[in-house]
Amino acid sequence: MPGVASDARFFEVPVKNATVGWFGPLAFIELLGVSQSIDSFDIRSISSPCMQLLEVCYPETHMAWGWSANPDWTTRASRTDVVFSDSWGWGWGGDATKDVPFEIRFDFGGLISQAEWIKFMALFYNEEAQAEHIFEQVKADYNALKAIGDQLRIDASTEYNGAQPKVMFVSQGVVFNEVTNHVMNPVYMTELIAGAGAQVVPLPTVTPTGCRFTEDTDAARTMSCESPAGDAAFIALRLGNRRLLSASLRPSKLPRFRHDLQRHPRSGSGSGAKPAEHLPPRWAGQ
Repeated sequence: MPGVASDARFFEVPVKNATVGWFGPLAFIELLGVSQSIDSFDIRSISSPCMQLLEVCYPETHMAWGWSANPDWTTRASRTDVVFSDSWGWGWGGDATKDVPFEIRFDFGGLISQAEWIKFMALFYNEEAQAEHIFEQVKADYNALKAIGDQLRIDASTEYNGAQPKVMFVSQGVVFNEVTNHVMNPVYMTELIAGAGAQVVPLPTVTPTGCRFTEDTDAARTMSCESPAGDAAFIALRLGNRRLLSASLRPSKLPRFRHDLQRHPRSGSGSGAKPAEHLPPRWAGQ
């Protein structure tokens, strides 16, 4: 066919059923109102209440695919019209002719650009007109909220007296009983915070003792500090930003957390297995 790549894949639309290999496509499927087309997905990594309820209404929809190939998953996926996965093979159904990498995570054009992916999803359901309407509404709502954020940024009547609140995103990981605190500044988080009238705490320009920097796919950096070697740098970053809005770990609890980990054997995955009541509070306002 002239003008068509030799390795092009063809789909009969609208697709009747789909395998969803990861959570990225779900929001767009829901917005288009075509959730009934989902034949199977792994519910363990999603937060949508409607999608979670789908498992209750249709228990056969949920299927764990796991890190390695699951024969049941690939067999089930082979019976659907399309498999929405990603370039890392997340949820791949085993049939390249049906595999569609839904790569929203590699779209670094901003949140509005990512929202426009609903137009791509709509192609599989003949819902292009509806997708155009939804996108324009999302864009209008987002810009309206940003306008409110612009006002809050300079509003001296708030508790911040016209100064921008600061936000820091923190998570904690445990590998072989070693506690590591991560400070993350993904591009989409930074854009959301800036749009709300606040600012993300910048990471140090020089690598602190006991810490290291890694670069994400969006070129943003993550600072990882091992405990206890990197505790000083981690705590200093927090205490140096008094107007901190975000939830984060309480550094004062880290030594106890480390001690508790050493009292419990490692699980099969190599992480410290320990009762939930021993974990430090994960969220602490400042």
